Amino acid sequence: MKTRFEWLAAAGLACALLVAGPVRAAEPLVVTGKHWTSASTEQKKAFLIGAVSVVNVEHEFQGDKLPKSRKSAIPTLYKGLAGMTFPQLEQAIDAYYAGKPDALGTPVLHVMWDIALANTKAQ
Repeated sequence: MKTRFEWLAAAGLACALLVAGPVRAAEPLVVTGKHWTSASTEQKKAFLIGAVSVVNVEHEFQGDKLPKSRKSAIPTLYKGLAGMTFPQLEQAIDAYYAGKPDALGTPVLHVMWDIALANTKAQ
């Protein structure tokens, strides 16, 4: 029996795939600003639910203390996105692409990283 979390993660992944459109097997699946700006609010929310779910799962798996020899983006993403709501994160990503129309090739996860990094520095 699947838990609610597993269903949300599966739904997020399925919607992210819908946002990305058809992809050939040799191409990595990367959701960029081009996909983001043409996505519906529901698709954006599904992508964010999936992405944040992965961050939460990895944070639970890794714990708070990683060996210095192991680099991970998870602690920064986890701390930097904490306290943000999905609408706030969606608005921040929308604002990024609206302010940088030449950056539509930038992956959404990179934008999320920039937002999280800025938030951790502000704390």
